[in-house]
Amino acid sequence: MREHACSSLTLEQVARAAGLSQLAFKRGFRAMFAITPWNFIIECRLEQALGLVKGSSYTLDDIATRCGFSHASHLTRYFQRRYGQSPGRYRRQISLD
Repeated sequence: MREHACSSLTLEQVARAAGLSQLAFKRGFRAMFAITPWNFIIECRLEQALGLVKGSSYTLDDIATRCGFSHASHLTRYFQRRYGQSPGRYRRQISLD
């Protein structure tokens, strides 16, 4: 899941690869890892986005697309929840350090 999180990965594909129904996969995943499969995918995408915000000059639209988000505002909403600030502000802040 981590390796393909930034692609158009679906829960159906992952459950099928595991040989489970979607419901069984969701329940088992959450029981085992204390996070839903979808939230795990979002976390993987955010880790990738953080690396690109820190170490590239890509625009936020490009980063969002590369990391599997539908648009920059979608990335920004999740990024802000996770890291406490927008990706643009985060990038400006690390460039000052």
